[in-house]
This record gives sequence, structure tokens and C-alpha cells, in this order.
Amino acid sequence: MGKFGLPQTLCMLGVAMAMASCSVWDSPDDCPDDKDNYAVIVEATYDRVWDVCEPGQRDWPDDWPTEFGFDQSALNPAIPQGLRTVVYNKLGSNQISNLDPYGGEIRLASSKNDILLFNNNTQYVEFSRMDTVSQASAYVSEQIASNYAGSVLVERGEVIAWQPDMLYGSMVKDYTPSLDKAKPDTLHVVMAPLVFKYYIRMSFSAGFQYIQTARAVITGMSSGVSLYDGTTKSETVDLTFQPLTGDECLQAIIFSFGRPGAMNPLFGDNPESFAESRAELSNVKSELRVAVRLVNGNIVTFRYDVTDQIRVQPHGGVIEIKGLEIKESDGTPDSSGFDVDVNSWGDFNDIPMSM
Repeated sequence: MGKFGLPQTLCMLGVAMAMASCSVWDSPDDCPDDKDNYAVIVEATYDRVWDVCEPGQRDWPDDWPTEFGFDQSALNPAIPQGLRTVVYNKLGSNQISNLDPYGGEIRLASSKNDILLFNNNTQYVEFSRMDTVSQASAYVSEQIASNYAGSVLVERGEVIAWQPDMLYGSMVKDYTPSLDKAKPDTLHVVMAPLVFKYYIRMSFSAGFQYIQTARAVITGMSSGVSLYDGTTKSETVDLTFQPLTGDECLQAIIFSFGRPGAMNPLFGDNPESFAESRAELSNVKSELRVAVRLVNGNIVTFRYDVTDQIRVQPHGGVIEIKGLEIKESDGTPDSSGFDVDVNSWGDFNDIPMSM
């Protein structure tokens, strides 16, 4: 840590005392002049939805099949543990405050301020280009899952990534405080979901009894999202997950930013229609790939094109495959199917994601 002189130290103490919401400054020279330093109380609410239904498509929360075996409300995301604000203004430094999840006090300049808000308790989301508000972005962790690399589930050149955990966001542009220091403004913000959930269900018509365990990837998913306007990034990744066995099915709940290039209608002033992002979506292909290890040690793989299902569900939904079969000749103890290579299968080490 660098050494500061007495004037700078006093300045930092003054800022720390004035801003109990733990504002962080890049250097002591960034301490604002108190004459141009106005308190604003942030009050945050959360849009706790797990998917966004495109007009004309099936509204899963209102039309949830009983055979799925659980209530769709279990998919709704929780309130995060904390809220982070980043203020951009003429002071030239990004003023960062960490608040309670429902808000708290931040400090603004008398001129226009851009305020970026997102939850600060993520573990598997990486933030990028935060110095410039219009470029601020969040991405999936690009840590490669070694036991997937080179497997039958991944093709050459594809990027493998862990699922992101829950992320909310909001953006307030050109906000000017009232300049009444005796009565601080109250700024109401709605935190929109930037990460959504897909319930994946693969139903078997034969051979389900032979399944021991499985692992899977879904390809063509967005690598990240703009924190400035909520639009998903055009770059794609393969998201890894481990399906669990259900009633004659394999099933999983995965977290995702969604389809590449998709506009988020819940974020800020974005339109409620997805039409503007359709052109970019049309060229992206998504595939569900599943490797099933059977009780006899054989491995059976399934690959299904799910592009159409995700195209109409760019921000969460249900991906359903029916009629899968495992042949008796593959599942019985004396079958001579695929010989398991321990190095290519490996141990399951997927990061568990809570509902």
C-alpha cells in the first residue's frame, strides 16, 4: 500500500466518515470536494423472475405441467446478499459503494451522474471494462472444465464455461440530484435479472433403468451481458452441467445469460418486443449433448438440435426432449458397447448451482 501525506489522509478520513456505505476511491486525489458531494438514498426492489416469455409463446409460469413434479416458483431467484453501485460523473473516478441488498446512501456530483447497479455476491461471473460505463460487461468464467475438454461432448474450437450464478442489474442515466443537502433524494431502482434459468428435461421411452449417471453441455449460449443496456453478448460458449435422474427422465436446471444478441425487455427502457434482436439470433445454433454412463460401464451419447427451442426462449424457459431410448443390447451386463476411458470421463466436478 502506498504512503499518503497528512492532507490526503485527512481527506480520505473525511470521505469515509461522510459515506458509511463504504465508497471506494482509486486514489486520494479522487476525494470529492464536499461542496460538490450530495447524498442520495437508493431504494432497490428486485424483479424475481426466472424467464421472460416472448409474446405468442408458451408462458411457463402460467402453464406449468404437473408431470414436472415441482412448482415453477421454486425457480424464482433469491434476493442477493448485497448491492454494488458504480457512479460515473465529472469527478473522473468510478465511485464504488457496497450497500445492503435493498440500498443505502451513495454520493453524487451536482452535475449529471450515470449509476450502474448490480449485486456484489457473484462467484462465477467476471466483470470487464468497468472504467467506461457504456462498455461495462459481465461474463461467464472461462475456466476450462478439464474433464470435458477433448470429450465426445465438445468439438474443436468451442469454449467450455461454468454456468454463471445469479446476477441482477440496473442502469440510471444522467441523474442530477436536487442539491438539497438537508433532505437527500430517494432514488428508486428496479433490479432486473440478467441471468435466467432453463429447465432441461430429457424423457426416455425405453432403457431408462440402465442409466447410472450423466453429464452434458448445451452449446451456442451467450458468454456475457452488457451491464449498460442488458443485451447479451454475441460470443458463444458451451455451458456444462450434470443432469439428475427423475421419473423416467434426466433433468437439470441451468443458469445462463441466455441467447446471444438478445435484448432484455426487463432492463431499463428496452422495448417489450424481442423483434429487434431476432436477426442476430437467427444465425446462432444450439445443441444439447448428453453422455450417459450405463450400469455396465458403457457410454451412450445423445445430440439434439435445440436451436428452435432457445430462439423463442432467449431469456430462460424449458428445453424438452422426448422419446429417448437406450437399447437393451447397450445396457445389459454382457453387451460390448463403448469401452470406458477413465481419463476421458473423469470424476464429476461440476460447480453446484442452487435454485
